[in-house]
Amino acid sequence: MESKEKALKEKIVDTGRRLYARGLAVASSGNISARLSEETILITSAQAYLADLSFSNIVKVNLNDDSKLEPAPSSELPLHKLVYKNSPAAVVLHCHLPLANGYFAVNSSLEVLTFESRFYLGNIPVIKQET
Repeated sequence: MESKEKALKEKIVDTGRRLYARGLAVASSGNISARLSEETILITSAQAYLADLSFSNIVKVNLNDDSKLEPAPSSELPLHKLVYKNSPAAVVLHCHLPLANGYFAVNSSLEVLTFESRFYLGNIPVIKQET
Protein backbone atom coordinates (compact mmCIF):
# COMPACT_ATOMS: atom_id res chain seq x y z
CA MET A 1 0.00 0.00 0.00
CA GLU A 2 1.45 3.35 -1.01
CA SER A 3 2.05 6.01 1.63
CA LYS A 4 -0.67 8.41 0.35
CA GLU A 5 -3.31 5.67 0.53
CA LYS A 6 -2.17 4.62 4.01
CA ALA A 7 -2.21 8.24 5.23
CA LEU A 8 -5.75 8.77 3.88
CA LYS A 9 -6.95 5.56 5.50
CA GLU A 10 -5.46 6.68 8.82
CA LYS A 11 -7.28 10.02 8.52
CA ILE A 12 -10.59 8.29 7.71
CA VAL A 13 -10.22 5.97 10.71
CA ASP A 14 -9.33 8.90 12.99
CA THR A 15 -12.21 11.03 11.66
CA GLY A 16 -14.70 8.22 12.28
CA ARG A 17 -13.55 7.88 15.87
CA ARG A 18 -13.70 11.64 16.43
CA LEU A 19 -17.22 11.91 14.98
CA TYR A 20 -18.41 9.13 17.27
CA ALA A 21 -16.66 10.61 20.32
CA ARG A 22 -18.42 13.93 19.72
CA GLY A 23 -21.85 12.31 19.38
CA LEU A 24 -22.13 13.10 15.69
CA ALA A 25 -22.51 9.48 14.58
CA VAL A 26 -23.88 6.33 16.18
CA ALA A 27 -23.62 2.66 15.25
CA SER A 28 -23.25 2.26 11.48
CA SER A 29 -24.79 5.61 10.57
CA GLY A 30 -22.76 7.89 8.36
CA ASN A 31 -19.93 7.38 5.92
CA ILE A 32 -16.65 8.98 4.93
CA SER A 33 -14.75 9.13 1.67
CA ALA A 34 -11.58 10.81 0.45
CA ARG A 35 -10.14 11.40 -3.00
CA LEU A 36 -7.03 9.32 -3.59
CA SER A 37 -6.51 10.44 -7.20
CA GLU A 38 -8.49 12.03 -10.01
CA GLU A 39 -10.27 8.72 -10.67
CA THR A 40 -10.01 6.91 -7.32
CA ILE A 41 -11.56 7.39 -3.88
CA LEU A 42 -11.48 5.58 -0.57
CA ILE A 43 -14.86 5.09 1.13
CA THR A 44 -16.06 3.36 4.27
CA SER A 45 -17.71 0.01 3.73
CA ALA A 46 -21.39 -0.78 4.17
CA GLN A 47 -22.47 -1.19 7.79
CA ALA A 48 -19.08 0.02 9.10
CA TYR A 49 -19.15 1.47 12.61
CA LEU A 50 -17.37 4.82 12.44
CA ALA A 51 -16.20 4.43 16.05
CA ASP A 52 -14.40 1.17 15.27
CA LEU A 53 -13.07 1.63 11.74
CA SER A 54 -10.03 -0.27 10.56
CA PHE A 55 -8.28 -0.34 7.20
CA SER A 56 -10.37 -3.40 6.29
CA ASN A 57 -13.51 -1.19 6.46
CA ILE A 58 -12.20 1.14 3.74
CA VAL A 59 -12.80 0.30 0.08
CA LYS A 60 -10.84 1.66 -2.89
CA VAL A 61 -13.26 2.64 -5.68
CA ASN A 62 -12.61 3.71 -9.26
CA LEU A 63 -15.06 6.54 -10.04
CA ASN A 64 -15.52 5.27 -13.61
CA ASP A 65 -16.04 1.59 -12.82
CA ASP A 66 -19.24 0.07 -11.43
CA SER A 67 -17.79 -3.37 -10.71
CA LYS A 68 -18.97 -5.19 -7.60
CA LEU A 69 -16.50 -4.61 -4.77
CA GLU A 70 -15.56 -6.52 -1.62
CA PRO A 71 -16.14 -5.49 1.01
CA ALA A 72 -19.22 -3.69 -0.25
CA PRO A 73 -18.82 0.09 -0.12
CA SER A 74 -21.31 2.31 1.67
CA SER A 75 -24.77 2.38 0.12
CA GLU A 76 -24.16 6.13 -0.25
CA LEU A 77 -21.42 5.49 -2.86
CA PRO A 78 -23.56 6.96 -5.70
CA LEU A 79 -23.87 10.24 -3.75
CA HIS A 80 -20.12 10.34 -3.07
CA LYS A 81 -19.33 9.59 -6.73
CA LEU A 82 -21.56 12.45 -7.92
CA VAL A 83 -19.81 14.89 -5.61
CA TYR A 84 -16.34 13.85 -6.78
CA LYS A 85 -17.28 13.79 -10.47
CA ASN A 86 -18.86 17.25 -10.32
CA SER A 87 -16.55 19.13 -7.98
CA PRO A 88 -12.94 19.36 -6.86
CA ALA A 89 -13.94 18.02 -3.41
CA ALA A 90 -11.20 16.15 -1.56
CA VAL A 91 -13.44 14.65 1.15
CA VAL A 92 -17.11 13.79 1.62
CA LEU A 93 -18.36 13.33 5.15
CA HIS A 94 -21.97 12.20 5.56
CA CYS A 95 -23.24 12.03 9.13
CA HIS A 96 -26.56 11.09 10.65
CA LEU A 97 -26.58 13.14 13.83
CA PRO A 98 -28.81 11.44 16.44
CA LEU A 99 -30.40 14.74 17.48
CA ALA A 100 -31.19 15.67 13.86
CA ASN A 101 -32.68 12.24 13.19
CA GLY A 102 -34.91 12.57 16.24
CA TYR A 103 -35.91 16.13 15.37
CA PHE A 104 -36.97 15.27 11.83
CA ALA A 105 -38.81 12.17 13.00
CA VAL A 106 -41.40 14.55 14.48
CA ASN A 107 -40.89 17.77 12.45
CA SER A 108 -41.06 18.33 8.70
CA SER A 109 -39.11 21.60 8.63
CA LEU A 110 -36.32 23.31 10.53
CA GLU A 111 -37.41 26.43 12.35
CA VAL A 112 -34.64 29.02 12.68
CA LEU A 113 -34.92 30.32 16.25
CA THR A 114 -32.07 32.82 16.65
CA PHE A 115 -30.87 35.86 14.74
CA GLU A 116 -27.43 34.30 14.33
CA SER A 117 -28.88 31.13 12.83
CA ARG A 118 -31.03 33.15 10.44
CA PHE A 119 -28.07 35.39 9.51
CA TYR A 120 -25.55 32.59 8.90
CA LEU A 121 -27.79 29.79 7.69
CA GLY A 122 -30.78 31.56 6.15
CA ASN A 123 -33.77 29.41 5.26
CA ILE A 124 -32.71 25.77 5.55
CA PRO A 125 -34.44 23.48 3.06
CA VAL A 126 -35.47 20.03 4.21
CA ILE A 127 -35.95 17.18 1.77
CA LYS A 128 -38.56 14.63 2.77
CA GLN A 129 -37.10 11.15 2.97
CA GLU A 130 -38.99 8.70 0.81
CA THR A 131 -36.95 5.52 1.43
